[in-house]
Amino acid sequence: MPDGRLFTPCGRVGSSGLDAEVCFEELPALAATVKSTRGAGDSFVAGAAWGLLRAPTLDLANTDTVRAALRAGLRAAQLTVQSDAAISVEVSADRLEPALAGAA
Repeated sequence: MPDGRLFTPCGRVGSSGLDAEVCFEELPALAATVKSTRGAGDSFVAGAAWGLLRAPTLDLANTDTVRAALRAGLRAAQLTVQSDAAISVEVSADRLEPALAGAA
C-alpha cells in the first residue's frame, strides 16, 4: 500500500489529517463570522501546504508537523471565509506564522 497522507478540510467542523489506515489528527474549525465560503477549501490547502514547507523537515509521521500544517490551513480558511473575496487579501505569511506555533 502506498505511503500517502491526506489533509482534508471539513467545513465548520475543522480539518483532518489521514493516512492509509487511520485518522491521525483532527483539529476544530476556528471561530469566524462567515461572509462567503467561496475559496475556503483552496485557502485551506494553500495554508496547509505552506505550513508543511515551513517545517524544519518534511516528516509527515511527526504529529507536530501535521498539526502545525493543519493549523496554518485552518487559519487561511478562517481569513477567507470572513472576506467577500475568493481568497482573502489577509492571507499572508505574517498572518499564518502564528498558527504554526499554536496561536490563531
